[in-house]
Amino acid sequence: MRVEMNRQNQNTELDKSHRETLAALKQEKEKLKTYLDQAEVLLVALDAGGRVTMINNTGCKILGYEQHELIGENWFDKILPENI
Repeated sequence: MRVEMNRQNQNTELDKSHRETLAALKQEKEKLKTYLDQAEVLLVALDAGGRVTMINNTGCKILGYEQHELIGENWFDKILPENI
């Protein structure tokens, strides 16, 4: 019985710690997005396959796309002209 209560307390503490960590990560992600969106340059992140994983608002405006139209797309196929 005592061991079971200790496990429950440990699980409760882990859950609380996990929630706090997730909240902190979410806050940092939002802060980073704010910084990226304030930059008046095109900022884009690609994965190893050349797919867009992040693009800031300025990049979308420059290229004439909405963010959802670019995320997951291959940068080289979607953006670069074929003759390059």
